[in-house]
Amino acid sequence: SPFMQDNQDRLDVAKVARALAQLPAGSATLHVLIGSGSYAPPHLAHVEMFERARAALEQRGDAVVGGFIAPSSDDYVQDKLGDDFIPLAHRVELCKCASQTNTVVLAHLPRVQACNGGIR
Repeated sequence: SPFMQDNQDRLDVAKVARALAQLPAGSATLHVLIGSGSYAPPHLAHVEMFERARAALEQRGDAVVGGFIAPSSDDYVQDKLGDDFIPLAHRVELCKCASQTNTVVLAHLPRVQACNGGIR
């Protein structure tokens, strides 16, 4: 993804800094959007939620730095969907395809894991 360093799972801070530099001056509050879930499969409504959230925040004078899609772990999705399970690596690629024209989504977080019902 465009905000992740090549061959690493760490966020490329320089790219985030460039995104911050492009935000309008004087924004009241900066936000980062995170959408976690199964994304099995991801669809346009998943991506649209980022656009709608950004529009609502900008309408009140705030700014959105960007968004991150965080698919749930394989264990969680397999327990939830059984035979209809889609492996995490495939869901991450599907998320990339679904959001490739989206201007809010900065990166896809491929290492989100279930942890006592939450994510880590």
